[in-house]
Amino acid sequence: MREATAIIVGALILGALISIGIAQLIMKGIFFGKGIDGQRDAHRKINHLSVSRLGGLSLVCGYLSGFVLFAMTDPEAVDEWMVVIVVTSAFFLLGFIDDIRPLGARTKLVGQFAIALGAFALGLRIDTVTTLSGETGALLGAASLPISVLWLVAIPNVINLIDGMDGLAAGIGIFVCGMLALLAISGGQVLAAVTCLALLGALLGFLFFNFPPAKIYLGDGGAYFLGAFIATHSMMTSQKGSVMAIFLVTLIALGLPIIDTAYAIVRRGVRGLPLFHADAHHIHHRLQRRGLSKRRSLFILYGVCIVFCLAGLAIFWNQGVMIPIAAAVFFFMALFGAKQLGFVHQWSGLRSQTIRALQRRRDVKRAHRTAVYLMDELEHCNSKEEFLYLFSVSALRLGFLPAPSNTAQLEEPEPKNSLFEIQILTPGSPGLRLFVPERLRHAGNWTLTAECLYAPFVEAHSRFKIPAEVDSGVVTE
Repeated sequence: MREATAIIVGALILGALISIGIAQLIMKGIFFGKGIDGQRDAHRKINHLSVSRLGGLSLVCGYLSGFVLFAMTDPEAVDEWMVVIVVTSAFFLLGFIDDIRPLGARTKLVGQFAIALGAFALGLRIDTVTTLSGETGALLGAASLPISVLWLVAIPNVINLIDGMDGLAAGIGIFVCGMLALLAISGGQVLAAVTCLALLGALLGFLFFNFPPAKIYLGDGGAYFLGAFIATHSMMTSQKGSVMAIFLVTLIALGLPIIDTAYAIVRRGVRGLPLFHADAHHIHHRLQRRGLSKRRSLFILYGVCIVFCLAGLAIFWNQGVMIPIAAAVFFFMALFGAKQLGFVHQWSGLRSQTIRALQRRRDVKRAHRTAVYLMDELEHCNSKEEFLYLFSVSALRLGFLPAPSNTAQLEEPEPKNSLFEIQILTPGSPGLRLFVPERLRHAGNWTLTAECLYAPFVEAHSRFKIPAEVDSGVVTE
């Protein structure tokens, strides 16, 4: 017992120390500037400084230290977990490559499914479903493949989607790893507990530099790795206990990122945007728009995550007795959050709100195609004037008008007081102001259309250092 305790505590401390050391090396430029975030996805980021996205490497090294430490005392016990090391490392490498040289959403998704299928072939799969007590169960048969693959692909993407605010994904990872470690210790699974605490320690060391304002980011590599660890760890531990209990507890513990992902899927689906289209409408973005500071928003989300983790532990230790209560809390928190954060304006008008959004899908899709075109053309522009000309023409084609100071360019300029101004402002990024005729302000989803144009505008601002005001029908602040 003392030996097991020493290994568990040692894994926590060793993981933290190694993570801190690797993070410092990354911040000192050991990778010669590769993976610097800069303004990548700046229209949705909370922090906009030039920060390295390679922080996931510190998590991997801290996590592997747990295996090395345990292998020194019981090498044979580590063998069955080698598939976990292979799968999590593969997810990390996929994201790590994307952090250095963007691969594109489709390429990454294909890679994720390939890794998940490989994991299934190596024996990492969900074969049975048991009751919460683990006493009875049923074989899944042919359903084992799609369920296993979906689980391995979904969890890393859920973590990656929530990773848009300094310290958020790392904090969620700390609470979930802590919960999984408690479950492993209560089940007598020492190696599972060691790996959980090694990663928990690595996350604590990483959070020291990732807490707002962040000096290093997880990047896609770190987010994929953290999600892959949670997915594979739950699959491995479920083979030694109640399958239903482990997966249910994991899902509940991930309640916050799952709710945020559900909001994103519905929001983008209704608006006609691609599923992987980055935007600034996640829960953490909306909290800041309500006037909360970065740290206060972060602590609120930490509190929500702790509630979900405690609910998961309560269900596990009470063998499902509290499932109805937890389900009710989960449901009402989702409804309350949707209303308070502005995802739904009025429940009584939800039907009409959805119908209007569906009717405007064509305009939004057109704006998104225009944004993709501008991002592609930006790579071939040699000056800010060249890009701003393309941007202005594209904005005019979408129905926007030049800024009041530039209305002389129009044959029949709109009077200044008949223009409706749309502002897109994100803390730390350049602001964008576009104008539409006042009489048409309710005729389309102008704000969302402007948000589509904001991504290429911010990229161009970063590349060409566009000044505070430009003579192009666009005004920045």
